[in-house]
Amino acid sequence: MLFHHLKTVVRAFLARKLHPIVNVLGLTLGLSCFISAYVFNDYVDSADRHFSNADRIQVVFQREYFGFGLNSMDTGWGANSSYLLADQLRTDLPEVEAVARLTTPRETVVSTGENRSFRRVQFAEPSFLEIFEFNFRFGSAEAVGRSNRSAILTEQAASAMFGSANVLGETIELSDGQPIEIGGVISAILEPSHLGVSIFGGGFEVLVTSAIPEETGVPVADDFTERMGWFSVGTYNYVLLPPDGRFSAERLNEYLATLGPRFVDQAEGSVEFEARPVYRVAAHAVDNMLWNDYPISVTSAMLLLGALVLTIAGANYVNLATAAVTARTREIAVRKIVGGSRKQIVLQYLLESTLTAGIALFLTLVALELAIPAVNASIQRSFSIPWSSEFGWFLVGTVVVCGMLVGAYPALLLSRIRPSQALRTSAWGTKLRAFRTYLIAAQFVAASFLSIVMLVVQKQNATLWEAGLRFADDAYVVIEDTAFDVGVDADVLRSELLLSPEIIDVAGASQLPWERMVTGTAYSRSPDPAVEAVFVQTRGVTFDYFTVLGLEFLAGMPFAEQQQARPSEASGAIESLGNIILDNERVGAVILDQTAVQLFGWSNPGDAVGEVIYVAAALDGRRRPAEIIGVVEPPPFEVIGGGFSAFVYQQSRGNRTYPIVRVANDGVGPALSHIDSVWQELVPHSPIRREFMDARFQQVYDQFTIIIRVFVVLAALGLGVAAMGLFGVAAFVTESRRREVGIRKSMGATATQIGMVFARDFGKPVIVANLLAWPFGFMVSTVYLNRFVQRAELGVEPFLASLGLTVLVALVAVASQVVTAARTQPARVLRHE
Repeated sequence: MLFHHLKTVVRAFLARKLHPIVNVLGLTLGLSCFISAYVFNDYVDSADRHFSNADRIQVVFQREYFGFGLNSMDTGWGANSSYLLADQLRTDLPEVEAVARLTTPRETVVSTGENRSFRRVQFAEPSFLEIFEFNFRFGSAEAVGRSNRSAILTEQAASAMFGSANVLGETIELSDGQPIEIGGVISAILEPSHLGVSIFGGGFEVLVTSAIPEETGVPVADDFTERMGWFSVGTYNYVLLPPDGRFSAERLNEYLATLGPRFVDQAEGSVEFEARPVYRVAAHAVDNMLWNDYPISVTSAMLLLGALVLTIAGANYVNLATAAVTARTREIAVRKIVGGSRKQIVLQYLLESTLTAGIALFLTLVALELAIPAVNASIQRSFSIPWSSEFGWFLVGTVVVCGMLVGAYPALLLSRIRPSQALRTSAWGTKLRAFRTYLIAAQFVAASFLSIVMLVVQKQNATLWEAGLRFADDAYVVIEDTAFDVGVDADVLRSELLLSPEIIDVAGASQLPWERMVTGTAYSRSPDPAVEAVFVQTRGVTFDYFTVLGLEFLAGMPFAEQQQARPSEASGAIESLGNIILDNERVGAVILDQTAVQLFGWSNPGDAVGEVIYVAAALDGRRRPAEIIGVVEPPPFEVIGGGFSAFVYQQSRGNRTYPIVRVANDGVGPALSHIDSVWQELVPHSPIRREFMDARFQQVYDQFTIIIRVFVVLAALGLGVAAMGLFGVAAFVTESRRREVGIRKSMGATATQIGMVFARDFGKPVIVANLLAWPFGFMVSTVYLNRFVQRAELGVEPFLASLGLTVLVALVAVASQVVTAARTQPARVLRHE
């Protein structure tokens, strides 16, 4: 019986070549998107699962709500948490097997004799090695654990630093100059992992296990750190649950829920903790690339987008199948006359749709196997199809579910055909015209939505690109270490750099250009703590920062001009304004950007100059004033703002800022040589880390080009599948309406008039679909744009462009059929009437 059904399916495929080919291609494209999203999701979800204790390792996430007069400023969940947490867990929870702190990776100068190089270094408590098992090529975890301070190197780092992997007993030195003996060399950590090199981060090259609290993220105690310790989120805190299950993750979270109220003064804010499996760290890192704590994760969003394209392909199948009902009514009638039951007809058609999905899946897997090596080569990663029994069952389930869903309605429709009705007329399918129209509209709703989002992402990328090119007149070189970091005086460094005639000027900022970081405080226009304050991002800059970068002032003056115009007042400004403390800097005057001016309620930049705003982030609860001396154009080096796009600038000491060197375009080579020689003279103990500003921008921009590529592919596939379906439907509809065309032409209708009738019939659902897609596109686009500091104006252009694009695709898809219908000769179709 099964063989008979398969033979019937093959005959049906051969009899209607256009229909099966369009369906197979459409489902192949849809499955390619969906399974690609699944492969990426599986890659992220598999992170860190290769560790033998992965099921028992919990990472404590933290979330802070700051007070200080601020109205509920929520930082969102992060995988880093307070350095105080580990000791508290050890004290309160003797049931857990192990607790360990690990600092976040940072590039540090590592010395091996006379050789110095920057390496990614992390510090961990010795108990860290009880939680994570590494593949030791030389040495052992037990030997390292017996030492109070020991270094573990990756095999690649050891070879790069010493020329050999077997370096047990050798020593390295960090910035403190104290030798650290190498106790182990490990193989590269399997990808993916938040501890190794992957899309989630750089991992470590050197791991220092240390019992010294300061090295594992515990700062030197003072009044400020004691009060703010629970808000300091600079470490990972790991918990290894016991293997017998006597203390579960649920109990751990019940305990963590009590910690915040116990130790944090509610007047200053609140802190929440939550234990999550270790593999959620990687997923959180992926989400944090664009958003954090949104109801839907990035991986889930990708699966939904892949499923959306697959849904378009499925709707395409159903649409073509219902359009083909007319052509198959006689076949079904004959089968029923010779004894075929409704059950048999339904079974045969479901088998046909499932077999179509199976062929599409085979083509999908072949395409992915061919494409993945090229993708890995381009992004330097190791994605692969996760061949396993679980993945196999997923594929089987996908094919069966897909086949059943797309085949169910056409199968039931065909099984309901009555032989007498089918044999009398071939126009039975005209009743399905409205249903086909709805399906076409549904397909183009999804395709239009993808097109809108694609165009918005592209527009935002263009805004970022414009921001990156605004400093093209001269070259800018960024030194990636502050004077404080390397132990040199910032004024001396600046003076030496300016000795080169090719160097125009030197400024400094507390944050590297294009670094994705949200830091700031709360300000208010009122000194009253009861009045709501708003969070504003704060950046420390040197007095000449705006002049060196050529930023336009909309009102007021920069710090340098303030000092020249009012030197006596400037020198006493700090005292008169109440010793404002922000980021360990005294601030007597501030400069706002245009967004901050609007946020504080001034309509014009000039209205804000001379006014006073009050810092709400004072530990004693008092608000301290700061005078606004200028308003500047939007910040030039900001990308992701975490929803906060207003900025306040304060004058900062040069020692705490990263030097930004402006170099004449015609003197880049000599300027770079001078920068290197000055650094070698002043900082001989540390290699220079410098980079062109446009190169830093390109690194950031490349992340968003990947996003636009994803949406371009999804939108193109969605439109392509919808167009294929529309073409197939147009072919069937044109054939079924040949008599109508003949009658119209015999009544005097021209070919142009008939073509317009067909174009209108196919274009109307596409236009309606666009109107239905616009609200969804608007909501998603708004959410996306709100993540950026420099945002593109949404406007109507993406929506109108999407309308024009989808209508054009639809018209191209049906053009040949419209022309065929318009050229129909009445005599040929009416001669049998």
